[in-house]
Amino acid sequence: MSLTYQIISILFSFIYGIIYNYVYRLSYKYLYQTKTMYKVLINILFTTNLSLLYFLGIKIINQGQIKLLFLLVGIMGFIFSDKKIK
Repeated sequence: MSLTYQIISILFSFIYGIIYNYVYRLSYKYLYQTKTMYKVLINILFTTNLSLLYFLGIKIINQGQIKLLFLLVGIMGFIFSDKKIK
């Protein structure tokens, strides 16, 4: 994988972490105001959908080559946006 694809993938992972945090906060109020069965179902669907969107984005950018660095940068984006929001 070339350096440009790696940089684009790192930026995508970081921005995706920020978006994931934002969407999680939006769905948080719906997730905890419903019955237990709905909570489990909504949580599973939410996590599955966002994970599939991430893998689709990585597949489009660099033919689906996932590295540990991309996942760590996504987590860093999540934490970064969490600290910015608070």
